[in-house]
Amino acid sequence: MLQRGSKLALSIPISQIDTAGTDIAQLCRTYMAAHPTALDAMEEQGGRSLPSSATQPLASYGLIALLVLIYCAELKFAVDPNQGGSPSLQTLAALGGMWQPLILNGQWWRLVTATLMHASLVHLLGNSFALWRAGLLLEGLVGRLWFLALFAACAVGGEVASLYMTPATVVAVGASGGIVGLFATAIVLSFHFQSSAKRSLMQTRAISILVPAVLPLFSGPDKGLRIDYSAHIGGAIVGAVLALALMSSWSREQARPRYARAAGVVAGVFALVALGALVPISRTYAAYQTESGFTAFFNGRYDDAARLFKQQSEMPGAQVAYDDLWRIMAMGYAKDPALQTQAQQAQAKLTPATWPYPIFDLFMGDLSPQALQMKAVGNDQLCEATFYGAEEDLIAGHIDDAKPLLEKAISICPKTFIELGAAESELKRLQKDNAGS
Repeated sequence: MLQRGSKLALSIPISQIDTAGTDIAQLCRTYMAAHPTALDAMEEQGGRSLPSSATQPLASYGLIALLVLIYCAELKFAVDPNQGGSPSLQTLAALGGMWQPLILNGQWWRLVTATLMHASLVHLLGNSFALWRAGLLLEGLVGRLWFLALFAACAVGGEVASLYMTPATVVAVGASGGIVGLFATAIVLSFHFQSSAKRSLMQTRAISILVPAVLPLFSGPDKGLRIDYSAHIGGAIVGAVLALALMSSWSREQARPRYARAAGVVAGVFALVALGALVPISRTYAAYQTESGFTAFFNGRYDDAARLFKQQSEMPGAQVAYDDLWRIMAMGYAKDPALQTQAQQAQAKLTPATWPYPIFDLFMGDLSPQALQMKAVGNDQLCEATFYGAEEDLIAGHIDDAKPLLEKAISICPKTFIELGAAESELKRLQKDNAGS
């Protein structure tokens, strides 16, 4: 039996061959003249040819349609006015974007939902084009179930990398981690082919899309968008590892990788998590329709910020202690006479041995910024003590004392801490005020 790729089987039934007075070579020449494309199957000498470009990547089309539908939902159900035709950060956070504080507080389903969302039409179109190319290259080779499973695993892997490598102030969305992972998978799987020509062709096709997918060819710097390279790296690593695992159990005699049913289970779990996330999203949707306390705080509207942080502390899954801290800070900037009482009530929710109990002492005037740093244990607490000490100095008008503390916080705070982004914002504000004076 002669095969072309993994789809078409061409055969000559023995009963239909009359060998009388005819040599085998002539029979072969006659057959090959009638079926010239069968030569493609012989090139591999037991391997498999590349998937035909005529094969329709239906799974890719389905994913693209889903991404378009979800983007339309982002615009339809925006919690505040769209910015230049694109969903705002508040909308992205409300509808399932990857935001580190919320995920670490139990909303792990965002690792799935964020991969199906996009920040702008250009973002969506770029990823859709790359996903279509990935489907043409890979879907016919591994099959639809494995294609969907690989996308799901790489996408989640990318979000996990983004979770631990991007600042806590960033809301991350996009399918690029999964897409980059698909191309990394294709590069590794190219070694499944014995033919160096076919291997090189597959690698060239993958790299020609992989590089543009990683580089910021489509960017919107004026809209505050940036490329999440950590998600790309995470997706690529997961894709390469999974490809190696596939190759270890995929013989060249098999049309496609084994364990397609297991791949279907992975893809199914991904889909169920995405669907199930609609429940918590719907429960908190109304709360996100109000402005974020951080937005009001960094715009200098401290009375509004205090009110909004109070509302945020009452939301499901809220980090109450830190919402209270930011509320007390906002009250300090607003010179609210109720600060002392509110700080005492917020501190009473904690035990003296727990962090951030001492930070409330700072804002009540019972600790200096330096004394607070002495109470910090480990770099994480030192980061917070340094940042909030700088804020207390700013509230008191001690700008010269606050600046070195902000610089120190920037140098020691982990990238996943919101205090890092906040320190950077405060320092930029001070520099801008100094330049304008």
